Amino acid sequence: MQEVRVVTPSKVNLALRVGSARPDGFHPLDTVFEALDVHDEVIVRRSDSLSLRMEGEGADALPEDSTNLAFRAARALRERFGAPGLGAEMTVRKAIPVAGGMAGGSADAAGALVALNALWGLGLSCADLMSLGSELGSDVPFCIMGGIAHGTGRGEILAPVYPGRGHAWVLLTNPVGLSTPAVFREFDRIAESAEGAGAVAREAAETERPGSVAAGVAGPGRAAEADVAENPASTRELREAVARGDLQATAALMANDLQAPAFSLRPDLEDVVERASRFGATAILSGSGPTVALLAFDPAHADRLGMRAAIEFPKLRAVRANGPAAGACVAEAK
Repeated sequence: MQEVRVVTPSKVNLALRVGSARPDGFHPLDTVFEALDVHDEVIVRRSDSLSLRMEGEGADALPEDSTNLAFRAARALRERFGAPGLGAEMTVRKAIPVAGGMAGGSADAAGALVALNALWGLGLSCADLMSLGSELGSDVPFCIMGGIAHGTGRGEILAPVYPGRGHAWVLLTNPVGLSTPAVFREFDRIAESAEGAGAVAREAAETERPGSVAAGVAGPGRAAEADVAENPASTRELREAVARGDLQATAALMANDLQAPAFSLRPDLEDVVERASRFGATAILSGSGPTVALLAFDPAHADRLGMRAAIEFPKLRAVRANGPAAGACVAEAK
């Protein structure tokens, strides 16, 4: 085998509930991931050395050295399971927005692990790759797994959720990215200034409006569900709605606890969510932002939403997506 091409999905969080920072600096999460068919491609070819080239959307802003998560994944894989001398020429073709809250970097790392496992003939299981991926980034295991999953810990502990129906989305991608660490720092800052994260939950609940697939904003938090100073709120009801295919209930239960801190850093995003919520779909910030995701009734409704969004938000890009999509997988090997 001389070349392997892998497609690797983006993600949206149907819910992202956040607790206060742990002693190790990470925040405990209770989240529901959904893989989307907006893909990056990772192509690997046999070589005597390890190299990386980035192509496509936003590639000029990304490093091609050992600071890139895909490069780090390749190096970790060969050192842990292969041999230090294994090489590959890696190319990542970007379609997932950079710094968009859609796990683009994690998707590339997942794609690198799957592609190089095949190229180097390591024979590792999906579980092996996910375990290594969890050491690289919290979203990497899900990008390998795909589908819909319940994530706990810092998001790396996964259990599949089997949906009763598929979902149609419109993604409003933003040319100006937003740093995930910066959003979490703002989450902590708001918590401290409000005398603890429990007050953050109360503040979030005061600004929240019930979600609806007919029209609505997915709320940043529901204070009654948990003491945010200790643990994140539960996503159990949402997972049950997803499993039975109840789109109305799914929309009503979507929530993102990082939405309020993201709005604090970027008030323009709050305006996008507010205006998009009038389109007849539930609007939610994807992960830590700045991408805004709209959940539609069905594919035809999503197509109409996409056309309207392109007119309403000329400075943003409206992207149609469907989920759940498969995890990172080999599309071609030769």
